Amino acid sequence: MSETLTAILPLDGLQSGGSGPLYLKLRQSLEDAIRSGKLGHGDALPAERDLADYASVSRVTVRKAVD
Repeated sequence: MSETLTAILPLDGLQSGGSGPLYLKLRQSLEDAIRSGKLGHGDALPAERDLADYASVSRVTVRKAVD
């Protein structure tokens, strides 16, 4: 799954500096993946646990990002 997530959701700069909460940065990455067509209509989002592990964030952060 990690290879798939890497292709769909590059996380450049998610954990590095910059202002703003992690959940908003993750939300932006997901929105960018949808806009670019990497995640298309009818595609399922990655599982919460997989996404949290991949992004090195808590599952709560993932939940806030997709709410």
